[in-house]
Amino acid sequence: MRREVKRRTGARVGRRVDVNDRSLVAGLAKLEAGFEYVQRDVSDLKTELRSLRSEVRADFRLLFGTILTMSAGMVTLIAKAFGAF
Repeated sequence: MRREVKRRTGARVGRRVDVNDRSLVAGLAKLEAGFEYVQRDVSDLKTELRSLRSEVRADFRLLFGTILTMSAGMVTLIAKAFGAF
């Protein structure tokens, strides 16, 4: 019954693959080489992401300090305008 279903659907029936097949070995070598490039690119992306995070942290601290300074200055100006000093 299984073989009939496989034949009707076009599934491969009992095909054996020779491990020493040259095309299989060549294809595997290409995949391994491509995978090495992918691993290197991912590690480069991780490094860039770490440096970007540190830059964002530094920029956030600078921006937050600027906002606090401006807020303190605005409070001082408003207080002077209403005669608090």
